[in-house]
Amino acid sequence: MRAPGDQTPFDGRALVAQLRGRLSEAAAAAGGGYPENDELFIDPDSVVPKLIVACTAYWIAWR
Repeated sequence: MRAPGDQTPFDGRALVAQLRGRLSEAAAAAGGGYPENDELFIDPDSVVPKLIVACTAYWIAWR
């Protein structure tokens, strides 16, 4: 996970820190785009994300 030529010591802690950073960045990008995404609905009871387009397609038998 190091850049080519990087000689910095790399161990399990460094890997976990790097992966946490990447996950945090991905979560922020996904969460930041949520309010503008009209097709994504998060059920408040189950906290399960659902795509409204997929549901609509199923209802009209668009397969």
